[in-house]
Amino acid sequence: MQEIELKFLVNETQLKGLLRQVNVKSAEQTQMTAYYFDTKKRDLAEQNIGLRIRREGDHWVQTMKAGGDGLAARLEHNQVLDAKEVQNMIDSQSLTPDLSIYKNTPMAEALANFSLKKLTKQLTLQYVTDINRTTRLITNPQSQIEVAYDVGVIKSGLDDDLQSSVHEIEFELLSGNTDFLFQTAKQWCKRYKLCLSTITKAERGGLLINHQRFSDPILSSDIAIQLPSDSSPFTFFQKAIQHSLLQILPNMSAMAEKSANYRHYEALNDGLERLASVLTIAPTLSVAIDPHWQADIADYLKRFRQKTLELKRLCNEPNFYHNKPFNETNEDDIQPLINKTVQLIFQPSLQLTLLELIAFVMQDEVLNKKNKLASAKLYKLFAKQYSQIIKYLKDHDIKALLTTNSQDDDDDILQSLLLNLNQLSHLNDIAKPLFIKDAKAQDEASRIDKAQKALSNYLEQRQNQEYYLKQSQSQPDYLFHSGWFAALAAHDGKRAWQALKAL
Repeated sequence: MQEIELKFLVNETQLKGLLRQVNVKSAEQTQMTAYYFDTKKRDLAEQNIGLRIRREGDHWVQTMKAGGDGLAARLEHNQVLDAKEVQNMIDSQSLTPDLSIYKNTPMAEALANFSLKKLTKQLTLQYVTDINRTTRLITNPQSQIEVAYDVGVIKSGLDDDLQSSVHEIEFELLSGNTDFLFQTAKQWCKRYKLCLSTITKAERGGLLINHQRFSDPILSSDIAIQLPSDSSPFTFFQKAIQHSLLQILPNMSAMAEKSANYRHYEALNDGLERLASVLTIAPTLSVAIDPHWQADIADYLKRFRQKTLELKRLCNEPNFYHNKPFNETNEDDIQPLINKTVQLIFQPSLQLTLLELIAFVMQDEVLNKKNKLASAKLYKLFAKQYSQIIKYLKDHDIKALLTTNSQDDDDDILQSLLLNLNQLSHLNDIAKPLFIKDAKAQDEASRIDKAQKALSNYLEQRQNQEYYLKQSQSQPDYLFHSGWFAALAAHDGKRAWQALKAL
């Protein structure tokens, strides 16, 4: 069975209104205690598999979740267990899942890399969730959705004092089509300023037992993309959007819960830039999309990029004068900026656009025999963009701009060049599986990546240099900071020119 579900973090400022909508007369309250299992090395988690035994009212249910698209869809198998047997195992501290029930189910493929007998012996209790769930149904003539509002705690299976909180709301499609699911989620998101989340209870439990508050930032390189060489333009476009969302959503989830690690912010910024690059090529691939998507993402990216740079400065300032580990600073110093950034994340305009993009990724393609392969159209697109970049390099004295103390107008020229490099680098990165056998294309992609990263670093150092130079007018100590970044800019400018020259 495929579970289609959208999960959101709750905005505390809108909690009263949300609770009124959740606690309608027909709503049901259920106290749920769930026991989650894995090996000591967390082999199941490594395969994106969750395994639990949960009390749901008077019933005990064993559930396995696996696979899925990482956005809204996931395989799920539920098996009702004998309540007395489960209680006896709990009393004797011998509770263990029965893996034999998955032999002739779709879950068998997910467990294909394991010996079920060996795995069963290795399973240990990892953590326990104690959740108060309020559910209500929303229906129309064709579809039914369950809204589940969860509040509770997750406890370590070895230490009851080690726990973390859960506060989220889920929309699960019970029957019908996904359109109704997304329409309903958008209405609630707009009204109560919810934030999309990819953090499962299993992930929260894994973080808890590892003594972590947040997962590590998700980089684009962490996300594998499955793209057959004969992919159509529509399939490529969907996969490209999915790839960007798989980077955006986990980092956004951590930030919505006020992570102080600016690398989450950088990773989200990178994901948004990649998404912006993807959306610009819809006309080239003859894919019809909502024209507001590109404008909304570009507008949000512009505002968010500045917040990211500010946060990075605040996090790194202590390192100039003190022997302090990188990225370790007083959270009280940066909390006001984090709060402002979190407000940006919870903005309904962003969340609605992301929901629409997830719905687009889940659409079925309308087959068209006249459609060319994605690789054919991408070859032409990349060749055109590559030629534009080379022309830009010939029309401007880029070497002089990068190796002298350039002015703001010069930085505008370099920003335009970076924008073109960003788009080509991002699309090349996603399209690699299509050109895996083309050594020349792979080599060109590598050179473009190096140029893009080097130029991006240079322009960031320039921004920091100018920022601290202005600050030094009221705080003379900041002259040191400005000089520091001037030196970094000089070094990175030379590197950027060498990388651009290689093009």
